[in-house]
Amino acid sequence: MNTLNFSDIKLVDGQFTKSDNWGELVFENDGSFSQDEQSMIFQCGDNEVIVNFNYFVDAHIDEDNGDYYTPPATEAQIDDVDVTIDNIYINEVETNVDSETFAYLVKQVKRELNY
Repeated sequence: MNTLNFSDIKLVDGQFTKSDNWGELVFENDGSFSQDEQSMIFQCGDNEVIVNFNYFVDAHIDEDNGDYYTPPATEAQIDDVDVTIDNIYINEVETNVDSETFAYLVKQVKRELNY
């Protein structure tokens, strides 16, 4: 197997819900929610890296009743996102990675979720 060079990792595909759609999910779930069985496929040099993950979004809804001059408003607020990686495949082989690589992939997943 080639050495992974994370400096050129690129997202090429995946099945996941980006943060652009989280506001709707916060309102539908009256606050926090989770998404299971999400995946991202990265190209890392000549290697394909598949990351299967779940995430939990800790959120709340801010409501402002407004007043005579200001109309009522409701807004979804994201407090935190917890990503749990279930498994990692490198070139179609399930792989265990060291803690530094694992932490990097969690950070990369959050970045691609736009959080």
